[in-house]
Formats: sequence, C-alpha cells, structure tokens
Amino acid sequence: MSRVGGCMITEANGKGILYMHLSHLIVKPDCISLHKESIIGGTCHEVLHQHTWLKEKKIVVKPDQGIKRRGADGLIKLNVDLGGAVQWLKEFDAKNNVRKLVSTDTPGKCIQQFLLEPFVPHDLEEERYFAIYSELECDVILFYEKGGVDIGDVDSKASKVCVPLKEPLDEAAVHELLSERVTAADERGKLSEFIKELFQLYRDLHFTYLEINPWIVSLLLTQNSVICICTNNSSKVVREKIHVLDIAAKLDRNAQSLCKDKWSSEVQWTKKAGREQIKEEKHISSLDATCAGSMKLTVLNKTGHLWAVLGGGGTSLMLADTMDTMACLEELACYSQFTKLDANELYELLTTVIGLMLEEEKDGNGKALMIGSIANDIVTMIKLKKMSGEGIFRALDEYKDKLRAANISLIIRSNVGVVSEKNEKVPSELAELGIPIFVFGGDVPIRELVNFALKKTSDPPSNQPRATYQVETPEVGSPPSKCKKYCLPEEELIFTKDTKVVAVNMIPPGLQGMVDYDIHLRQRDSVYLCYSQAFQQAED
Repeated sequence: MSRVGGCMITEANGKGILYMHLSHLIVKPDCISLHKESIIGGTCHEVLHQHTWLKEKKIVVKPDQGIKRRGADGLIKLNVDLGGAVQWLKEFDAKNNVRKLVSTDTPGKCIQQFLLEPFVPHDLEEERYFAIYSELECDVILFYEKGGVDIGDVDSKASKVCVPLKEPLDEAAVHELLSERVTAADERGKLSEFIKELFQLYRDLHFTYLEINPWIVSLLLTQNSVICICTNNSSKVVREKIHVLDIAAKLDRNAQSLCKDKWSSEVQWTKKAGREQIKEEKHISSLDATCAGSMKLTVLNKTGHLWAVLGGGGTSLMLADTMDTMACLEELACYSQFTKLDANELYELLTTVIGLMLEEEKDGNGKALMIGSIANDIVTMIKLKKMSGEGIFRALDEYKDKLRAANISLIIRSNVGVVSEKNEKVPSELAELGIPIFVFGGDVPIRELVNFALKKTSDPPSNQPRATYQVETPEVGSPPSKCKKYCLPEEELIFTKDTKVVAVNMIPPGLQGMVDYDIHLRQRDSVYLCYSQAFQQAED
C-alpha cells in the first residue's frame, strides 16, 4: 500500500505540539526556529533575552525545513556555543552543502530556517527509534531499540505492527512491538504507556506521519513526580521522561478546522522543496489561497526552453515524466497548472509566467510557451473571448511586442474539439498578434510536441489521426465460449452492460463530454448514475 500524504511541519512546532499534550511523559523542549540571517546578523535580541540557555549552554543547530538525513549529509552542527553556531552558518553556503539537496539552478536561497536547541549529552547506545505512518487502511507503528544517524534500513530492522483504522491499539499489539526489543519488564511498561498515548494523540490530531529519531530516556529532578524511581530528598524526586531529540511530522491539512486548537496557536508549515519561494511563486501562492479554483507555479530552471501553463496537474506531470524519459528534463522551466480559474485569475498566472520567460534569453534561440486544457476547448474560448479564454487573449495581446522580440512561440494543446491538420483552427485574433502559434489536438503525442518546442525538428507534428492497434474482443456479456482469453467467465464478470457509474470530484465540463459521448453511443440513458463533488468546509 502507498503511504497517505500530508503537509510537513517544522521540527520546533512538532516538538511543541507533542509536549502540549504529553507533558507528563516527555521533557519540555527548549528550541527555537529562526531565519538564518537573523541569527548571523544578531537581530534576535528578544529571543536571546527569552532563551538565556543560548548563551549559557552548548547548542545544536540544524535546518528546520523538513529535510531528512540531515546528519548523514553533514547538515547538523553539535555541541557548539552560540558563536560557533553563527560561524557555522556563515560557512554553510560556502561548503556547498546545499547542492546535496537542491539543484544550483533552482532560484531562491535553498535553506533559510534553522533550529537551535540545547545539546543533550548522552551515549549512542541510549538512542531509540519510533515512527508511525498512515496507509490507506491502517496505521503502521515501527520501533527499534537503536536509533540515530547510522540506523540504516529501519523498515527491515524494526518491529512493526499494523493497526486497522477503525480499531484501537491494544495490549497485544504493543507487546508484539516491544517483546523482542526490550527485555526489562519495568522499561517495557513505561514504553508501553508512552506508545499507547502517543498513538492515540497521533490519531486525535490527524497526523499522517510521525518519526522520532532519536529519543532517549532522561532522569530529571522535579518537585512533583508521577513516576518515582528513587528519592534522596523529601522535596525532590527523580523522574524518568522521554527526551525527543529529533522529530519529523506531517499533519493532514484538511483537518485544520477540526484541530486548530489542538495543534497550536499557529501551525508552522515547512517551506516546500527545501528552498525559499521567489516573489513570482509567492504571488501565485497568495492568489491560490483566495481563488475558488486552483493555480500552482514552481520554477524549476529559469534558463529552460519550454514553459507550460496547463489545465490539470496530471497533464503537467505527464509532460515532466515524458521529458525525463527523453533526457531533457533540464529544459522544462516550470511546473504550472490551473483548474477552474476565471479570466482575471488565469490572466495573472499567464502574465507571471510570461514575465519570467522574458527575464533571461537562452542563446538567442527563443523559448516556447505551451498552453492547454484536457477539459475545455481552450482555442474556441480564446476566439470568443469567453471565460478563461478572455484572460489568455488579454495576456498575449498585452505582451505581444515583447514576445515577438524574444522569438517566443506559442503551442496550444486542445484535447476538446476537432483540430485540423493544417492548423486551420487558429483564430484570426491570435494570428494577428504576430506570434508563431501552433495548435495540436490531444491525439498528438507529447513527445512530438516536446521535440518541436525544443526545435529538435523543424516541421510541426501532424494533427492527422494516429494509427491504432486494435485487439478483437467480444461484447460485454458474451457467453464464455466466445470470450476465449479476453474476458472472464460470465459468472465472474465484474462489469456488465447494466453497470452504473458514480462520478466523484470530476471536472464538470470534462464529465459532460463523457456523458454526451456515452449517450451518443448507447442511444439510451447514460451509464453515469450521479455526480458527487466534495467541498472544503469553510473556516470560522
């Protein structure tokens, strides 16, 4: 099964959330997450005043942007004073550590947020590993008596139990997890309590991933103790608690309305891709947060030749996969997709991408901008200047002079509607812009479009129907004697001519075309029984 997704939160935030609910079991974390420049520039005077340990104790400094294997990649500095931490940060970029994580062509500075916390002296033998992650039908718990940087392939080493989603974690499962790893009965009892409460918290707070590596057991002096190990003083006792040294956590962002009080006053989501967004990406992200539809923009390589603004994330990913198999992925300049945008919103997305295209020329050969939609006849909408088509035309008309000067060509991929072989469907309104424009139907392979966009071929691909390879198969419901190897025996058939379909979360225009096509072929009622659309609950 595949793991369920989620959004990564900062390590400082993750430790704070655990302590908020499990303060009786874990040590209070003294950690802060700061921007690198504020640490180096010494502008965090208020923080230094609040956290006096920064000047009094040895500390740990490490990136806090959801990056894994930081220790193995040399991205953690241990047991230094504040001056040593500042010096290490100044040398951080010079040592080229960032190149292990993000291509140097990626715009924006790669790692900006860092975690500072007191260094906890301990033996490596004390380190333990624990993790929970969600799959489609169960939550998986991993425990290993050894932890730390050199843990290796933990999936093959750790004890593992799977807890079905609708069932609680029982004693038998905890015993199975610990019996072969922890021999001492008293230690096993304390760990059992910790695991059961942590697992319940994992579900209550809608975590999708939680990894603690490493954690150790600390002995603390306290005035009021729940777990007494020994006592030498009537007013102070020794208490045993879990010390979380390193944590990686993901939360289900869709549960924010349910858990906003349980998570914390403000959840600190990590920055994507281990780098800071450039201003154009921030602009699109801000628009995406307020629009009814969806728009995304991630710049991959500003010197790339092919830029794309495509309707639907699946098409964008298919383009990237195709270019990867063609060994030309470095020519893909951006990942950009849109869904259900009005004219003004698509205008903003397209002008932002065009602005980036015009910033830097590549060898005077010009670039290619690919626009397309799998659900809408985008060419007709441009011709009629209706809906999102009006936004596309307005953006192209505004930048036509600069596009011509930069020798930028436009490739339109329209999956809906008929595209003639000789590009006769190009509207005169677009042709008059003076930009090289080519329109292709959905039957033209993306590989051919990529070759043409990258000028590996001078002739545009033909819109003629492609040859298809058909396998003669019997009609649905044919007797087993006629089915041969192409279908199951009649008693084992899953789908029949009377099967009905429930469409869930599909784009309405795309679904309408499928319904029309189905009715046209069947000459009777459609196979689609109903349409269901899930809407996100509005926050207070």
